[in-house]
Amino acid sequence: MKLQLKYIIPVFLFFILSCASSQNAASVDPNAKVHVVKIFGFKFFPASLKIKSGDVVKWVNNDYQPHQVLDQATGEIRSEMMRLGHSYSKQITKSVDYICSNHPEMTAKIIVEGN
Repeated sequence: MKLQLKYIIPVFLFFILSCASSQNAASVDPNAKVHVVKIFGFKFFPASLKIKSGDVVKWVNNDYQPHQVLDQATGEIRSEMMRLGHSYSKQITKSVDYICSNHPEMTAKIIVEGN
């Protein structure tokens, strides 16, 4: 039994820690539409996204390099450093240009309609 616990506890801890991602789900309207921005090949896809105020944007890192989404103007959008497979979500209420802080040549924008 001791031997089994020796392996079960680390596996359980790994599972719990790997489920934690850099998402800020606090105070997000459950009825808001979710738009996905994929990160791959040092680019954001789509590079220009039109949404409605209050919609949620979810960035997913599909790249082997870590990336951090950053709104340089206000800092309201600032993900943790995302490794491959990690994501970050944010409810958006106004138009914004953003970059990857690690790779500032990676640029994109969100256009909030009616804003």
